[in-house]
Amino acid sequence: MATQPPKVLVWNVHGLNSPAQRSAIFQVVVSANPSIVCFQETKVENVSLDLIRQCLGNKFENYYYLPAVGTRGGILIVWDHTIVKLSNPHTTTNTLTALVQPHGAPVWWLTGVYGPQSDASKVEFLAELEEVRDLHAGPWAIVGDFNLLTNPEDKSNEAVNCRMIARFRARLNRLELKEMYLLGRWYTWSNERRLPTMEKIDHVFTTKSWEDLHHSCLLMALGSAISDHCPLLLDLDAAFHMGRRFRFEAFWPKAEGFLDIVAEAWHSVPSSGNPFKVLDCKLRATAKKLQRWSERWIGNIKMQILIAHEIIFRLDGAAENRILTDHEHGLQKVLKRKLLGLSSLERTIARQ
Repeated sequence: MATQPPKVLVWNVHGLNSPAQRSAIFQVVVSANPSIVCFQETKVENVSLDLIRQCLGNKFENYYYLPAVGTRGGILIVWDHTIVKLSNPHTTTNTLTALVQPHGAPVWWLTGVYGPQSDASKVEFLAELEEVRDLHAGPWAIVGDFNLLTNPEDKSNEAVNCRMIARFRARLNRLELKEMYLLGRWYTWSNERRLPTMEKIDHVFTTKSWEDLHHSCLLMALGSAISDHCPLLLDLDAAFHMGRRFRFEAFWPKAEGFLDIVAEAWHSVPSSGNPFKVLDCKLRATAKKLQRWSERWIGNIKMQILIAHEIIFRLDGAAENRILTDHEHGLQKVLKRKLLGLSSLERTIARQ
């Protein structure tokens, strides 16, 4: 049996009824190469194996689905049995849940959701999520199109329902769910008009116990293709290629210009918006500025010391033959003061 960690493709496909639509979906699936697929808004009442193969290919033969009501809704979860096994399906009005059993790895629960549109139905939907959790103990990931925002910044304009956002956040806190960071996109849905309204209404939430099982997971956005929603690809064991890490040097605050660089970087990022995102952006900007500053002014301390010695030596020689100009005399004094600081800094670096 294969031991490859599963990838989960989450996507509101906006219907599986059209053969052309199914062909386009197939191309996305082949490119993403997932082992679990969770579609929302299938708009299909009866799912067949033939439809599955048209959308996903021949390796997908096992599936659970929540039928659409007429042409609205519908959830489909399909899996590659050579990588993972799903069992214990459970459905509610807006959710489809199954137990995920990866080969040689701990089990966890997966819930696919397709949230309702009206505010009254959304309140019922939030209560429904709590009922789902009560029936499925253990590591849990809940994914799909929630039709709900978690922050006002999740919409491209200010026409947001703050009361519903507060309800949703309160329920997430009660369920101890944490939203995964989405790499590559701010929003997941667009009305695709010339001046579009965009929202982040597709989410992946997980419990702490699920996160502990998949500490190397990565959630990324793909191109929307034929839907008005972009697909989300959840890689449970991403191969991270770490670049050079930022390392703060203890001697930096002693160097001239340090405080100016920090202040410039910190104030270069606006302070409005989500405070956690603002803090993250400010820290990133400060780290980049300090790295460039260090490479330019700190990284060549030995060279600066050599240059200072050489210029002082030449000024000493000139003073034996003539009176130094005011500029030369001032430069000599400045270089000697600088040399004290540079020598002290060089010794501190050597000790470290």
